Amino acid sequence: MRSIHHSLVWLAIAMGVLLRLTSLDVPDLATDEAQFALGASAAQPPLGMTLMQISQWIFGDNVFAVRGVSVVLGLATLGMLILITDYLFDRRRALLVVAVASLWTSHILFSRLAYLSVPLVFFWSVTLYFYL
Repeated sequence: MRSIHHSLVWLAIAMGVLLRLTSLDVPDLATDEAQFALGASAAQPPLGMTLMQISQWIFGDNVFAVRGVSVVLGLATLGMLILITDYLFDRRRALLVVAVASLWTSHILFSRLAYLSVPLVFFWSVTLYFYL
């Protein structure tokens, strides 16, 4: 029974990762995404926009380069959740937390768009980890 539970947890995590990686070019860039990609928003911290501009400099001006930053940081946030939960509890609970988080609809959505919500959550999770 334990191995079935373990397999289902890893399947959920893998599914969450795949959902973040599919069809990144749909829909087209929204107005807010374009502002962040161009670094033209005064409403958000500049670090996230700088990461998007660096990605565009390396990979070219395309949707994948801009949204790729959110995908990478969204997946890194899941990694940070493993570290934080493992520190506070144990590895078994950490994997369960990440399985739930990896299928959390809003995190999947924001991990696929060029909004700065996911970079902010990632950097806050890094801050929390170092605080602990």
